[in-house]
Amino acid sequence: MFRYLILTFAFSFSMSAWADQHQPPSFPVDQIFSVATTDWNNDGIEDPVMILNINDGEQFDGVFYLSDEYGRLALLHYIPDMVWGSSAMFGQEPSVTKTPAGSIIIGSQNSAIGRDRWEQKLTIAYRNNQLIVAGFTYSFYDTLDPENYGGCDLNLLTGKGFKNEKPVKFNASAMLVTEFISSGQDFSQYCYSAD
Repeated sequence: MFRYLILTFAFSFSMSAWADQHQPPSFPVDQIFSVATTDWNNDGIEDPVMILNINDGEQFDGVFYLSDEYGRLALLHYIPDMVWGSSAMFGQEPSVTKTPAGSIIIGSQNSAIGRDRWEQKLTIAYRNNQLIVAGFTYSFYDTLDPENYGGCDLNLLTGKGFKNEKPVKFNASAMLVTEFISSGQDFSQYCYSAD
């Protein structure tokens, strides 16, 4: 009971900070599908990132917080429909994880349905007090055609990366995470292309 009260208080507080800025829909704790923490600003205090399954559909919302020196949460971004996925189908779950360098990976996948299987990862970094998409990783394969597979790993900070395990240079740059999502950026087509 005591642990439940602490959890309820913590999320009531975070929702209050959230509502003050963007007023997204309120949600029960069980709509938090995936969560990870990192220290965006290197102040020694962990900052949570969440994926929410608000409408029990195929689009999940992203929530990014920054903690102050007392551990209080301030909302950096609330991004509706940030990542595709399913809460009911194994192999289509989205995820949020932390890299050893402290960046955040927002992952999506289809490793369950149809012949076309794929996995996508967005690397989110904190630069100049802004959250940016710093990297894009994508892999795919065809369950009926063993020769049809590939992928790419692109560093948007340098314009360099790998495509089908070969080094490449490309014309793209890091974008604010909000701009990346709202503009519908899709580097997966580059990963599929033959050149």
